[in-house]
Parts: sequence; C-alpha cells; structure tokens
Amino acid sequence: MSGNSGVGSKQKIASNRKKTTVAERDNVENKTGLLNLGTVVSVRGSVVDIRFDTHLPPIYALLHAQEGRIAIEVLAQLDAHRVRGIALTPTQGLARGMALEDTGGPIEGAGWQGNSLAHVRRVR
Repeated sequence: MSGNSGVGSKQKIASNRKKTTVAERDNVENKTGLLNLGTVVSVRGSVVDIRFDTHLPPIYALLHAQEGRIAIEVLAQLDAHRVRGIALTPTQGLARGMALEDTGGPIEGAGWQGNSLAHVRRVR
C-alpha cells in the first residue's frame, strides 16, 4: 500500500458528490408536491424575511434552512414574493442569500395538538 491511498479515496468521494442545481432541486417533492425554495432576504434576531420566486407558502407554514437545523414559521405575507417568519430555533449561521425549503405544511408535534394552540394564542 502506498501512503497516498487515503488522498485518492478522498478525491474519489469528493468527485462522486454531485452538485445540485436549482432546477434539479425544484424537481424534488415535499408534502404538497414540488419543492418550493426561498432565499433569505434579511435576518434581524429571530425575525427572518424570505423571498420566493414561484409561490408563497401559506401563513403558519414551516420552513427549514441548513438541512433542517433551523426552523422558521411564516407569520406574514409581505408582498407577492416575500414572507416574514419567526425562527423557532437559534438563527446562528443563517445569512442573506441562503436557501430555505418550504416543508409544505404547518408545525406538527404533540405540543400543538388539541387545545394547546388555543391556549398559546390567548396569552398574546
């Protein structure tokens, strides 16, 4: 064995990774059909503005960034192409120009079932 076998295998793995284009990512499906990708316009603390070129996600839709590590809930539709959301997780690492994915549905989980949501809304 040569000492370079590790380097060659790393190059082989790197060359096997295919970079996906926006057009290819648009063909991936989520809960509602085709993937709807947006781009971060601004981040101000936990408030995030996102631009969507195809169609806007509905209010209360769940958006994911950085492979699901950052979750954002849509709270307002600002205009025909932009929404404003609130981050449900820390926004560390989220920057302008980053891609976000519309999951195609609202937040799901045991904490939001039954009357829990009604109680949370009364607190406002």
